[in-house]
Amino acid sequence: QTLALEHISSKEGFANEEVTDILQDKNGFLWVLTLPALYRYDGLTFKRYTHNRQDTSSLLPTYYTDIHEDKAGRIWIVGTSGMQLYNPQRDCFERMRLGSSLTSAFTPAEIYAISSDSIGQLWLCACEEVCVFSPQQKRIIRRYTLPLPQIAGRNNASAIHIERNGRVWVTQWNCTYISVLDSTASEFRIGASFPFANVNPGIFVHQDSLWVGVDNGVVLWQGRWPLPLERVR
Repeated sequence: QTLALEHISSKEGFANEEVTDILQDKNGFLWVLTLPALYRYDGLTFKRYTHNRQDTSSLLPTYYTDIHEDKAGRIWIVGTSGMQLYNPQRDCFERMRLGSSLTSAFTPAEIYAISSDSIGQLWLCACEEVCVFSPQQKRIIRRYTLPLPQIAGRNNASAIHIERNGRVWVTQWNCTYISVLDSTASEFRIGASFPFANVNPGIFVHQDSLWVGVDNGVVLWQGRWPLPLERVR
């Protein structure tokens, strides 16, 4: 079967920019995140949101990396300068002060991925750590250190996926493994290793099958935990 594809371009108001994420919200709007901007598509035209130095309710000056809609329908945008919440009534953005309720003075500056759990907490991939943010308290309430990388270089957490049963998976750049949260020990451990490839920022769990993007294809794990993973050809 041949797919009918339609090219959307500047005619509809979309610039030629690198796309980092796409989200369709509960109201049907399509949000397209690019490195320098955010677009909202209503089916006919795009509205473009960018940083404005004279407007503190505009987007932060940053590279935008991920967009997420939580269970309450709130839309969150993260990037290399922090996190923001979209205000649909005012059609603007609220900048989150990512302070911590912990004893250590930790404030993540660069956030590469975001997800939410069943009780509405936000999970943030911030460099080589994972932070849990409370939207009610508007601060970080937990933080986890990821396993040490196997090679030198930047090993930032790049993607996060939370299963319905609460299991949390995280990928890191330049690593040949994925990490899983050990809830009994309250720490991340290496969940599966891939000696044949580096992991890319793509991970998805569906009906007990774990799909992981790597630099030379896709890896699939099926069955009871823990079992070795196999490459999808």
